[in-house]
Amino acid sequence: MSFDEVFGAWRESEPFRATWRSWLSDVPYDAYCWECPPVRDATLDAPFECVFVASPSLARMGVDDNAFAEHFRPGCDVVTFENLGGDATLVAPCPEGNANFAHLGSFTATASAERQDAFWQGVGEAVASRI
Repeated sequence: MSFDEVFGAWRESEPFRATWRSWLSDVPYDAYCWECPPVRDATLDAPFECVFVASPSLARMGVDDNAFAEHFRPGCDVVTFENLGGDATLVAPCPEGNANFAHLGSFTATASAERQDAFWQGVGEAVASRI
C-alpha cells in the first residue's frame, strides 16, 4: 500500500484499523518510537514504510495527566490540535479509566479497541488535513 492508501484506510476503514492495531500489538518492544520518512504531496504514492525502534527510556516514563488536559473534553475519545510552535499537529487519545497512554506501546496494550480505533482514525484525518 502507498502512504496515501494507508492514510485513507486509517480514516475510512475499520477493518484496516483493526488489522493495524493487531500489527502494533505484535511489535516486540514494551516501549518504542514509531518512525516514518517525511511525507509530502510528491511522495504520497510511495510504498508505505515505517520502523519501530525500542526505547527503554520511554518504558520508564509515567503518564503526565496535565500535559494535554486543556484539550480534553468530557466524553472525548481523541483530540487533535497544533503544538505550541504551530509547526506540528498532535493527535492525543483522551484519558480512559486506568489505561496507560504514556507512549504508543502502553496505549496499544491498555486502551480499549474503540479508543484505539478513534485514535487511528484521528491520525488519518490529521494527516489528510496537514498534507
